[in-house]
Amino acid sequence: PPVGGESDRGCRVEALGPAVEPAAFALAADGSLAWANAAAADDYRLLGAVTEILAEEGPLPDAEPFGLRLDTAAFYSGADKLGLGSSAALTVALTAALARHFGRPFDERLAHAAHRRLQGGAGSGLDVAASIAGGLIRYVAGDPPSVQPLDWPAGLEALFVWTGRSARTTPRVRDYRQWLADKGRADRHGSGADHGPAGAR
Repeated sequence: PPVGGESDRGCRVEALGPAVEPAAFALAADGSLAWANAAAADDYRLLGAVTEILAEEGPLPDAEPFGLRLDTAAFYSGADKLGLGSSAALTVALTAALARHFGRPFDERLAHAAHRRLQGGAGSGLDVAASIAGGLIRYVAGDPPSVQPLDWPAGLEALFVWTGRSARTTPRVRDYRQWLADKGRADRHGSGADHGPAGAR
């Protein structure tokens, strides 16, 4: 149903994950979202990033109101993220689904842009590329990035170990960039100290 009389574009979204409530919203042609409950804007920041990026390619056409079910449960252990790229995988799926809903082809460039916006410009784009390509890839960051599918080496096995503790990407990228900046200043002043970012030993 319409949301608070905003428009006839009333939509709903729910996340099948830890403690996120379903939410209703109205979608404008410029990609902006009017939430029935303002608190949902933070819970569903990714949705806002994707709709804004899609709208930057051209106003979103009128379409039937829709419902979204975002399921990243496989990327969690209880309420803890496993660190396997859930936000990137969801960004790719959401960008593809909404592009199709609006009669547009999927453009992986937009998925990369939406994920960068979600992370405040941080991140290499590797998780997004892996989500799009699947399997094993060689990735070189750039605009556009270079992605080369690779064959999995015979006899090589991968083992994933869950430490039981989640780590958010954005603060760690910020710390790494700060370390690079500090290291650059130290190098310019003749210091040879190089211990890596805190926690990276």
